[in-house]
Amino acid sequence: MARPFPAVFRPVWRRNFCVSTPKRAIDKLCDSAPEAIKEMKGSSTVLVGGFGFSGVPNTLIDAVRDRPDITDLTVVSNNAGMPGAGLGQLLETKQISKMIASFIGENKVFEKMYLTGDLALELTPQGSIAEKCAAGAAGVPAFYTPAAYGTIVQTGELPVRYNKDGSVAETSKPKETREFNGKNYLLEESIFGDYALVKAHKADKLGNCQFRKAMNNFNEAMGKNAKYTIVEADHIVEVGEIAPEDIHLQSIYVNKVIQSLGEKQIEKLTFAKDPSEMLKAGSGEATARRERIVKRAAKEFQDGMYVNLGIGMPLIAPSYLPEGVEVVLQAENGILGLGGYPQPGEEDPDLINPGKETVTLGRGASLFGSHESFGMIRAGRIDLTMLGALQVSQYGDLANFMLPGKVKGVGGAMDLVANPEKTKVVVTMEHVDKKGNSKILPECSFPLTGPRCVWKIITDLAVFNVSPTEGLTLAEHAEGVSVDEIRSKTAAPFKVADDLKPMLAEIIKIEHPVRGDDTRAWGPPYATYKDGRDGEGESAYYLSVNRNKRSLGLSFAHPEGVEILHELARRCDVLVENYLPNSLKKYSLDYETIRHINPRLIYASITGYGQTGPYSNRPGFDVMVEAEFGLAHLTGSRDGPPVKVGVAVTDLTTGLYACNSIMAALLARGITGEGQHLDVCLSDCQVATLANMGSSVLISGEKDSGRWGTAHPSVVPYQSFKTADGDIFVGGANDRLFGILCEKLEKPEWKDDERFSSNNERVRNRNILESMIEAETSKLTTKEWQQIFEGSGLPFAVVNDVQGTMNHEHVRARGMVQTIDHPSCGPIKVISPPVKYSNAEPSIRSPPPLLGQHTQEILREVVGFSDSRIQELKEKGVVA
Repeated sequence: MARPFPAVFRPVWRRNFCVSTPKRAIDKLCDSAPEAIKEMKGSSTVLVGGFGFSGVPNTLIDAVRDRPDITDLTVVSNNAGMPGAGLGQLLETKQISKMIASFIGENKVFEKMYLTGDLALELTPQGSIAEKCAAGAAGVPAFYTPAAYGTIVQTGELPVRYNKDGSVAETSKPKETREFNGKNYLLEESIFGDYALVKAHKADKLGNCQFRKAMNNFNEAMGKNAKYTIVEADHIVEVGEIAPEDIHLQSIYVNKVIQSLGEKQIEKLTFAKDPSEMLKAGSGEATARRERIVKRAAKEFQDGMYVNLGIGMPLIAPSYLPEGVEVVLQAENGILGLGGYPQPGEEDPDLINPGKETVTLGRGASLFGSHESFGMIRAGRIDLTMLGALQVSQYGDLANFMLPGKVKGVGGAMDLVANPEKTKVVVTMEHVDKKGNSKILPECSFPLTGPRCVWKIITDLAVFNVSPTEGLTLAEHAEGVSVDEIRSKTAAPFKVADDLKPMLAEIIKIEHPVRGDDTRAWGPPYATYKDGRDGEGESAYYLSVNRNKRSLGLSFAHPEGVEILHELARRCDVLVENYLPNSLKKYSLDYETIRHINPRLIYASITGYGQTGPYSNRPGFDVMVEAEFGLAHLTGSRDGPPVKVGVAVTDLTTGLYACNSIMAALLARGITGEGQHLDVCLSDCQVATLANMGSSVLISGEKDSGRWGTAHPSVVPYQSFKTADGDIFVGGANDRLFGILCEKLEKPEWKDDERFSSNNERVRNRNILESMIEAETSKLTTKEWQQIFEGSGLPFAVVNDVQGTMNHEHVRARGMVQTIDHPSCGPIKVISPPVKYSNAEPSIRSPPPLLGQHTQEILREVVGFSDSRIQELKEKGVVA
């Protein structure tokens, strides 16, 4: 016999498929927010969804505000809005007695009420809040998490409530800890809400809800958690209008639904702008520091990475990603595939980043709740997280959430650094604080965000690798910053890497992939190859001017070569070229083209005769310019022919002028944010270095006095004189020095001779005086005259050949010759950088490169090409 159904049973099929019933039995719609909350009572735990201003149930919050009888609320929310907005209103009406939140942010009312004892605050990591709500929704009373282990959240030292005098009235409770698989965790108890106030995009009469863009955040977990969930929706729709697969919050969790009122607000309206604008920080010096940090930080990204970025400098770093390198940005508020900032008119209140700024979505992006977002993070699915810091210890402890007397909140940082074994933690920060105190310490003095979690520190001065057992290793230094300076500004001890490198400053030399730089063939002499490769070796000329460079063998006759140069120009600070004016235009490598790719680029054109003028299209070499513009005419013996200077002095002075102008343009860019075109030419620089000789002609209006050999046209005696076995140069450039010379020549009477009593007289009678001096100097050897003049105060010098110069005791004592290891030629001697700095150690960091020696690594590291792509370019002859 069949068992009868209970009388109260009503088959679901009868309700679902009946077409004669005009109205559904279940209808959770309310006419207003006051009606929806009419049963709400005080002394309750209320879960309030939203993140920043996104997904905040403002209509319901306003209704609670208008019920002054609802007091003594414990509110769980990521943050508490702003003064006069969102939950900020309930703080001001003092309806909230306790907040469970992760972030105070810029809400000064919130911060003041907490610090003055008017409000209890249980600061909780953002991911833990999300998981506490999700676990409670699933009926799980507690769970273990690595987030906040080793911090004051775990030890129970976090102030929950202050007294009026600022003393601590109540602290948090210590958390139970346990080890699983060699890793430490703490026990978090789940949250069980009495009420949840939730914001949805769409809701139907049954209570099914759909979220839009980043609205999900805490709304889903909180909506599923509470005993009584009230939803306000932008759009109330008929049952069935939301596709089953698009329902995020199911009707079983929802008690009431109302129409959301009022316009959506945006907390931080942010539009797309040039990275240089985002880097600006007051002074040009501060901007330069930020730029150095951000550009170096961008090098940490590798193709295919999943990355989470903190607010501030980390968020700017993707702007400097090389072409072809793709990383997927994850945001704690439920976005995978975060895009850049929107253009004006494209902003969306429902789409913000963790910094509350308006953003866009990248191709292939996905959206979800905060509980799932932090699940990804804690599980180590994120390859790298980059965030700022107040302090970092020598073993990688991180402090970045609390200063004495100031509280911003923990946010999501404790979760982000909770799995350093799988997620690399990179810190970007200035090396010292505003008072000049080091931010890298033996131990952090501020409360920890996470213990022994930092993998790398990038500052404006240096890059440190961090080991939780070995401590700090200095891996890179900023250009011009010495190890001693870094030590003086780093409170923690550190080791120096054997292969210490510069942070950013590098020179990429673009060479023809077959011939290379012309100077490679300017020999002999050559430093011969010792590794068996073909050829005579590397020319001494080439070796003299190409140290500290990397070689990229590339042909821009190929369109793909031009594309590579465009990408390099986009990423670099300075481009130097020495082609005839307008000849690069056909390759789209001229200034007008390049400046649109990178408006901040300093583009220096070095030519023979400049970008304008009747000779501008002439090719120019040093000796031609020496001849054309006066130097050869002034060089040589008195009655001899014009002579070329012994080294390419016009080339060298032009290089120095170019270097100075580049540095000046970089300083200007720090103020204006704009690059510029520098027109530097041999002819102009040669005219400028005529110096006093050029000025003499301009002032007198007469022809110059011609060649003077080693003598000076306006100062006597000031030249080389023969000795018994060579030559010696003396400079009696004023009356006092001339007097010393007379004494040392044992001719004191010359000082009183009217013919030599002043420089004017000595110039007028120079032939007589010069003959008299040489008659005396010829009596002794050069070495004997050295001994006589030494210590007298008279400027003098022996005339040495080049080998004698390189072996000179003073040259050696000043470290002007050093030996470096060349990859193919073995140990070679080279001339050192000439300037000594008190706070820096300029060095020859790398030998002059072989042709194309760095092609592979430049295209891979800087441009972001794969090895297979590089091989393809090599086979086409684009690179070598």
